[in-house]
Amino acid sequence: MVVEARPGANLTIAANFTAKADPDGYTLFYSPAFVFNPIFVKNNPVDALKAFETVSIVSSTEYMMFVTGKLPEVIAQHRKLFGVDPIGSTPEEGRRTVERELGAWGKLAKMANFQPQ
Repeated sequence: MVVEARPGANLTIAANFTAKADPDGYTLFYSPAFVFNPIFVKNNPVDALKAFETVSIVSSTEYMMFVTGKLPEVIAQHRKLFGVDPIGSTPEEGRRTVERELGAWGKLAKMANFQPQ
């Protein structure tokens, strides 16, 4: 197996490369964050729903998006793209989620004897 990282542009560069590769099953694209590109990347050259086939669920994670000032526009864009209103949570729920995740990572770092440089 050869891993070729192509970072940049919120993985648009890697997705574009993968979408243009021969559809022989030897080139894979992994990115849990790429699903946000239709919202945040103007003129995105790759339509992930048309360019790729799902092979497997590799991981599952929660995403949080923090918005200041333009919430009505974000909701309208989500409704336009997906046909439904986004599901949200209160700031208190978001704070608890962040604390829980940071606590889990802190425990992992302590178990691995991680020392910041």
